[in-house]
Amino acid sequence: MKQFFDSDDEFHSAMEEIIEKVPTTTTKEIFRSFLNIRPKVFDECYWQLNEFHKEFSTYIANHLTEAIDFIKNDCSEFDFVLLSEIFDEIVEESKSREFIKILRETAKKYPNACEEYNIITCIDEVEGYL
Repeated sequence: MKQFFDSDDEFHSAMEEIIEKVPTTTTKEIFRSFLNIRPKVFDECYWQLNEFHKEFSTYIANHLTEAIDFIKNDCSEFDFVLLSEIFDEIVEESKSREFIKILRETAKKYPNACEEYNIITCIDEVEGYL
């Protein structure tokens, strides 16, 4: 059973903890922190989900080299599914063909997730943003 945030304050505290860690924590650890929070955000709590997506996609777009390295070397299948929620925001902000390339390479590693969550279609669509 999933453990969702009990309150908006709890969600905001978790997000603030990540932001406070940024100056003293590796980018990889920040990515992991965001990915650990996402399962606690209830899909139908739209404002939390939108705020989470905005913060995470902006962070990734601003740290694209590290994000590409993370996806290439440290991204699990579950991480990839979570990231697929924000491919469009990342590509819109970064305009990176290299990001699309690593998404396609990673998709080959996780064909089951790609089929179940239509991730290839997501990648095809965001490539159109370039």
